[in-house]
Amino acid sequence: MLFESTTDDFFTEMMDVHVRGSFNVTQAAWPHMKKQKYGRIIMITSHWIFGKEEQSIYAAAKFALIGLTKTLCIEGKEYNISVNAVATAGFTDQVVANSEANQGQELMKQFVPAAQASPAIAWLVHEDCKVTGETVGAMGKIVTRIFVAETHGFQGTAGEEWTPETMRDNWNKVDDAQEFGIWKSTDEMGAAVFPRLMGA
Repeated sequence: MLFESTTDDFFTEMMDVHVRGSFNVTQAAWPHMKKQKYGRIIMITSHWIFGKEEQSIYAAAKFALIGLTKTLCIEGKEYNISVNAVATAGFTDQVVANSEANQGQELMKQFVPAAQASPAIAWLVHEDCKVTGETVGAMGKIVTRIFVAETHGFQGTAGEEWTPETMRDNWNKVDDAQEFGIWKSTDEMGAAVFPRLMGA
């Protein structure tokens, strides 16, 4: 559904299924995990967080789970609760129902069977696994780390004009991805950024 055609009902349905559903199940289990000082949680997200035409609300809902994952891993750390998100893709009945039978379906059936996501998930919930707060891609026999990062960016100096033209003239530095931070928390980001601000 194109963004301009999205109804309130459709928006609510997407958020209820993909965000509220994960919230409800996790919140119900959370106190039990805290009490036993152990837990493993997987949020199911999607590669469509990168953007796909007609999937704006679905992508927004799935990206919300990444923020939930990052925050819950902080809250669960002292209780040995790990929380990760997995962006899965696989050939399922839903793929058959929502797409035309074509070469794409055949390729997915051959190379991306849904069951191939299970080893990555099984490892992330294993008691020996210390990974937490991460988003993992699992598509066929390819497993990846997906992350949100912040470039070093452009920093102005004291007394310098700070205008839209300044942004225009230095946007290549803002966009330069050769140096970036992958923050484990907002606090970690602040600890890295504020000394730069104070020293400007």
